[in-house]
Amino acid sequence: MSIQVKNTIDEMASHLNQQQKQLLLPILYQHNSLFDTSEPKIAKTHIYHTIPTNVNSNPVNSKPYRVSSEKQKIIDNQIDSMYTSGLIRPSQSAWSSPVVLVKKKDGTYRFCVDYRRLNQITMKDSYPLPHMEETINQLGGSSYFSKMDLKSGYFQLPIDEKDKPKTAFITSRGLWEFNVLPQGLKNAPPSFQRVLNNLLATGRWQFCLIYLDDIIIFSKSFPDHCTHLNNVLSVLNQANFQLNPPKCAFAQSEID
Repeated sequence: MSIQVKNTIDEMASHLNQQQKQLLLPILYQHNSLFDTSEPKIAKTHIYHTIPTNVNSNPVNSKPYRVSSEKQKIIDNQIDSMYTSGLIRPSQSAWSSPVVLVKKKDGTYRFCVDYRRLNQITMKDSYPLPHMEETINQLGGSSYFSKMDLKSGYFQLPIDEKDKPKTAFITSRGLWEFNVLPQGLKNAPPSFQRVLNNLLATGRWQFCLIYLDDIIIFSKSFPDHCTHLNNVLSVLNQANFQLNPPKCAFAQSEID
């Protein structure tokens, strides 16, 4: 465990008294790799994202959108980063979708792929997402809460090998395809929900709520909360998931 990760964990437990820290910190330390964000991770799960397309549909292929030299540099840098991290690979696919840069509130740009044409011929996944009212109702009577956010959640979910070519995107740098689930695909939310529901099936609704890449753990007593946390963190750690520490909070009396 690096000093940086240890300091991050210690900070997340700084609001607790000494007795509570003695119960919680060993659990967080044990699963410290979940908080190490130095390199992206791809989850190890038996469920892969698939892209079922209509039987009679031909591969969709588009030309790259024209962009300024400044934006092209941003795209190139993002491609280099994703390739180095193993998130994408060079492609020889018959499919191709163009890249778009979406400006964020802070003035930076988010790398996205315009999958609208692919989505039009993708069959819908009807796996249900939870209703917020049902989710909130489960929290009544609990005294301790933890919330966890999966870092770049979709990027942690692998894509079925046979469907990777369908994710191909085209730029002036050539053709690339994703090894992981990119944003913008039609069935990304239900697919991600299915994976986490299956992984955390034992505690789901009993002490654990899941909404896409957000996980809430709720308990009536502090010792129970530590047990529940350990259960969830163990599953996530074993599956090689990665948390987003700034958006995590542990053993709180209330959560937003």
